[in-house]
Amino acid sequence: MSNKKSGLGLLFGIVAGTALGILFAPRKGKDIRENFRKEIEEGGSGAHTLKTNIGAMGKDIAETATDIYEKPEVQKSIKFSVHKLSDAGKNLSRKVGKIVKENSVVRKAVSKAKNIKKKMDLKKAVRKAESKKQD
Repeated sequence: MSNKKSGLGLLFGIVAGTALGILFAPRKGKDIRENFRKEIEEGGSGAHTLKTNIGAMGKDIAETATDIYEKPEVQKSIKFSVHKLSDAGKNLSRKVGKIVKENSVVRKAVSKAKNIKKKMDLKKAVRKAESKKQD
């Protein structure tokens, strides 16, 4: 497996694991459900409880993602990926430049061929006109 794939897999795995752990932890889930029930009993919609808990989960996920991002192996994987993308970009740029140049050469050649054909047609027309004059 390449460094890029393993680094991204590690990052997504940890983030997903953290999110699922927060959502399905027995005590935390019980507290969330209890707070949600109380809020609704008091005439609320439950939105405040959801907002509070989702915000906390977001902070936890952000902290976990930051911790992962700062790991040396992840940084190495990122640098490797950036280097590979840079190389691919340079390679693509060279190929596009070559195609543009080749198309430019082809366009010039086609234009020259058309001009030559016009000159030949013109010479043919002149000869034809001269031969009619002599007749």
